[in-house]
Parts: sequence; C-alpha cells; structure tokens
Amino acid sequence: MLATLQRWLDDGTLRRFGLVVRHHELGFGDNAMAVFAPPSSSIDVCGAALALEPGVTLAYRRDSAAGWPYTLYAMLHGRDRDSVRAALTGVIERAGLIGVPHELLFSVRRFKQTGARRFREMGPPPQAWGEMGPPPRSCGEVSPPSRSCGEASPPSRASGEMADAQ
Repeated sequence: MLATLQRWLDDGTLRRFGLVVRHHELGFGDNAMAVFAPPSSSIDVCGAALALEPGVTLAYRRDSAAGWPYTLYAMLHGRDRDSVRAALTGVIERAGLIGVPHELLFSVRRFKQTGARRFREMGPPPQAWGEMGPPPRSCGEVSPPSRSCGEASPPSRASGEMADAQ
C-alpha cells in the first residue's frame, strides 16, 4: 500500500492526503470562532500570522456585512473554554492583533464534522427532508423541528455563541 501511495504521489495522481480528527472525541470539547476587524491595509499580514499559529485550525478572510464589521476569522480548540480564551490571548499578541476589535463565538452544538470534499464527490442534495420538512428559506422562518429526533426542544444559544458546524 505504501509503495502504491508513493507511486501516486510521484506521478501526480495523488497530491496529498489527510485525515479528519474528531477533536471532541480526543477531549477537546470546546472550540470557538474568533472574529476580528483589522484595518483593510493589514488584514493579509494579520491573516498570514494567524495561519502560522499552531492552535488555529482555520484562518480565513471574508467580506464584512452591514452591522458585522469582522473580516478575519480563526478557529481555536481547547479542552475547556478557559483554555480557548487563553489561547486567543496569545494568538492576539503574536499575530499583531492587540487593540483590533474582536469577538469570540463559542460553539454550543456540533451538527456536522467532515473533511473537505470536492463538489462532485458530495453527490446530489438530499431529495427528501423527512418529517422535518425542507430547510428554512431564511433564519427568520425557522420553525421547531419534528420531535422524531428525540429532542424535547431545539437547543438554545447564549449570546455570543454559534452552532458548531466543525
């Protein structure tokens, strides 16, 4: 098997391969998305610095939106929320983000965690949504899901937290 993998690497059939580490199962039960609003003139430098941080698993730039000034995002993981906060403090100092407006959005529920997939490998979208019905067209149209999932009610989210889609 190793010889085959090496041949594929050598001839360009395979460029790289990896694995998905399910951090929750390894004891890293808390994670958060740190969002920053650096000046546009320094966002690339700050983003590159974030990408070098060993505790940052994702770092990327997005456009801001009305009422949401954040353009730089980084995912941090820890065994508990205090360790995530401590990691963020170090990241801010080392990445030159001291004084830059930021928020820390802790995950409260994991709905899906997979490795990157190419669109053609993902297959067609689900054809049937079961008892839950089709997905909402907007967040304002969310209705309580069917109780067939075994939950009494949808999870609530505290202010400053987001659902864990990682």
